[in-house]
Amino acid sequence: MTEPEIAALLAANGFGTINTNLFYDLLPTDPDIAMCVLGYGGSPDEPDGQSTRLESPRFQVLARGVRGASSGPKLRVLQARALLVSVLGQELTGVRDVSIDCLGPPFPQGADEQFRYVWSVNFEAMKDPSVT
Repeated sequence: MTEPEIAALLAANGFGTINTNLFYDLLPTDPDIAMCVLGYGGSPDEPDGQSTRLESPRFQVLARGVRGASSGPKLRVLQARALLVSVLGQELTGVRDVSIDCLGPPFPQGADEQFRYVWSVNFEAMKDPSVT
């Protein structure tokens, strides 16, 4: 599972439009109300003899709101969390995703230089190995 796949899943469920207000790998300065999926490390792959049985990538979903308002981005990451943890045994872009686990409650990242609040939540996926 990659950041573009997670962003596509969020877009398909009404969280935004990719490269308009829903991004991956980088949260640009515009627009004010935006979401982003950022990948980072993960747990070691689970071996199965000579190959990998499961991969465990981790990623973070961030939401930013309008100037001075914290409740909007917090609600959006809560809604994203509800969607993502419901992924069980689904196939996203050709690879079976066993599950997506939330690693803790959403938390505030603070406000940016334009006083727009950012909230985030972290996940770990369990998935079949990527083919590429």
